[in-house]
Amino acid sequence: MRLSAALSLLLYASTVVSQPTTLLGTVLDAEGGRPLIGATAAVGGTGVVSDASGQFRLALPRLPATVIVRFLGFTPQSVTIGTGEIGVDGFVRRTFRLDPTAIELDDVTVTDENVAVRIMRQVLARKSALMDEMQSYSSEVYTRFTMRGRGRYVQFTEELSDTFWRAEGGSREIVLARRRRPDGRAFRYAAPQAIPDFYFDDDVVLDGFQFPSPTHPDALSIYHFRIGDITEVDGLRLIDIAVRPQRSGATGLSGRIQIVDSLFVISEAELRPAGGVRKPAPVQDYTATYRSIFTPMADSVWLPKRFYVSGRVDVGAPGARLPQVTFNQASILAVRRINAPVADSLWFSGERRRDADGVYGGREVFLSYRDQLPLSEEEAEAELILGPIPLRALLPPEGLLRNYVPIPVEEPPSEEEQARAQASVASRLLRAPRFWYNRVDRRHIGLQPTFDLGERLVVAPELGFSPDTSLFTAGIDTSVRLGSRLTVEVSARHGTATRFDSPVYNRLLNTVPTALGWPDYFDYMQEDRVEATGWLGVTPSVRVGVGGVLAEQSSVVATSNYEGAITGDGQRDNPLINDGQLRAAAFSLEVGERTSRLGAPQGLFATASFERGNLDPVDGSTALSYSRLSGSVDLRVPTFFRRRPNPHTLTARALGGLTWGDVPLQRFGSLDGSSGPFAGFGTLRAVNLPYEGSRWGGIIWSYDAGRTLFESLGLGIPTGLALHGGHAWTSNDTGRTFGFDLQTNPSGHHELGLSLMRPSNFPVRLDFTRRLDDSGWFFTFGLAY
Repeated sequence: MRLSAALSLLLYASTVVSQPTTLLGTVLDAEGGRPLIGATAAVGGTGVVSDASGQFRLALPRLPATVIVRFLGFTPQSVTIGTGEIGVDGFVRRTFRLDPTAIELDDVTVTDENVAVRIMRQVLARKSALMDEMQSYSSEVYTRFTMRGRGRYVQFTEELSDTFWRAEGGSREIVLARRRRPDGRAFRYAAPQAIPDFYFDDDVVLDGFQFPSPTHPDALSIYHFRIGDITEVDGLRLIDIAVRPQRSGATGLSGRIQIVDSLFVISEAELRPAGGVRKPAPVQDYTATYRSIFTPMADSVWLPKRFYVSGRVDVGAPGARLPQVTFNQASILAVRRINAPVADSLWFSGERRRDADGVYGGREVFLSYRDQLPLSEEEAEAELILGPIPLRALLPPEGLLRNYVPIPVEEPPSEEEQARAQASVASRLLRAPRFWYNRVDRRHIGLQPTFDLGERLVVAPELGFSPDTSLFTAGIDTSVRLGSRLTVEVSARHGTATRFDSPVYNRLLNTVPTALGWPDYFDYMQEDRVEATGWLGVTPSVRVGVGGVLAEQSSVVATSNYEGAITGDGQRDNPLINDGQLRAAAFSLEVGERTSRLGAPQGLFATASFERGNLDPVDGSTALSYSRLSGSVDLRVPTFFRRRPNPHTLTARALGGLTWGDVPLQRFGSLDGSSGPFAGFGTLRAVNLPYEGSRWGGIIWSYDAGRTLFESLGLGIPTGLALHGGHAWTSNDTGRTFGFDLQTNPSGHHELGLSLMRPSNFPVRLDFTRRLDDSGWFFTFGLAY
């Protein structure tokens, strides 16, 4: 019996020893008795920080336990807590009085580190440790987006989506269901946001702009942190920390984050872009605040649970404007899964938020989520009455010229539609109409609409007529998708064609300079052409093509010598070509995505082509047999001030090629110059008309420094600056003449200039260029890419 009692007492003692408890501590200055704010108390590898009263709450996993309390400038104190110190309420209470440390240093000033910085160091360390375990997560998301204008709701949207996050690549979101009132597309300048992760992401994307997160690895050199209130919720101590960029005008976020004491994860973030986000015209002002609430999943992993956005946008143009629009978004992440498999294909493109095929918009699929996010009375009323009212009627333009200056209200085409239209604003505007004026066709009126015939077939028929010359144009472009990787493109065309290709200009862009009297940019020929190419996607960013062309080509003469309304001495003759039947096979390689904005690249895209062909002359003479190798690289990369919404950017195009054999004139290579006063991306601005040759090469570049120079000087000049240059070389090594002056430059062309970018926020560019290998200054304008 005595043995049984002893065993029971030993078991009880071991239970008490191993029982966890909590230390309620207070840290004071031993000399003045003042509380020490931000002192650290740690047991093992776990630590906490004292609040504004010098108090802390530290979990002790077992007793006895050794607690070490530290504060910079004071002698650390180490205390062992035993079982006898547990109070009747189960807590241990202890006051720590730290003695100041006397340090004598010659000519050195010792300053205490910011308390918030010390906390953020531990946040960054904890994030780094968790990233070894966190590979990915996914969630089901319900989003409600509302918009107000003229003091009432003008749009009500609900969405269901799947969101995915992984350590390399950040977040992606696929919208599965959408219901929008009024029906139709959204307001172009405000739309639901993809959900960022302010903790695990180093950089977050907010409304298309990238910002360093408060937990970026370099956050301590990017942001200024300041400790705020310390509160206790459900047994957790939450520390508010104010955030703002260290340098005025630097790109970053400002607001506050809330840190969970001892876990060093974010429980809440409320942030906004510092200084606002500058958007291109016609947006005059745009502000937004982003709030994310995190909740725990497992083992100190906290993930976003709710996400809110609130903001306003002002849209206007000369003589017209829209009423100020305010918008709000609320998102709930319902089912969250850690380290669940995610498809790599979601990160093949830079698109962060996209629609799934066949997005369903029925009301009933959203009802179950309204219990978690109830509708307000105004929202419930708006949902009922907004259906039959067009959004354009709710937001009519205001101002003197409101009946004459259109301001688009609907959202732009999806990225798939933009890619189909070559992802360029200019090409979307110019692709459907097919009208132009030149010295061969004179006036030409036509149309080439695009039709999607199912998910795999796209057809674009073309028909046009030139009433002055009775010439007509007819053709068709087709694209057939035979699988996930194989696409076949076939085209046929009859009519006049340009003698040389240009990646920058087309005949519509050439119309205005020609009509005003500048030289017609293109030369022309008559052509009946059939071409087919098969494209195989080797990887998401690499595809190869094999194709062939059969064409009857013949010379045409200029039918107009129009001098122009402003300048010009008449148009030159249209040169003769090598008439005959052209047969050629080509092998092509493309690397990267052909994404562009206003004709300029938005990343890296490279292409190379090898062509082998023959031209059988109509006069029965010996066939011309030739080979042609060509390629180009388009590049756009941010350089300095990369944390700004509009960082310094280098944009460049390098291209070149060579031919051998008896190459026909119409298969020479070319380097684009300016078309009258207009210069598109990738053109030499100090030469009119293109350079041509059997061998050619060049690089055209522009370095956009934005407004940083004027901002650093304290000047509010509403324009940016860009340095641009061009270097080119062409030669005719065939030894043949063609009856006209072929513009070549075997000694090399060099130019350097300065551009005014986006004056008053309009997407235009004003160029001042100096020719270095010859005399002369040149002025051109273009679109600000």
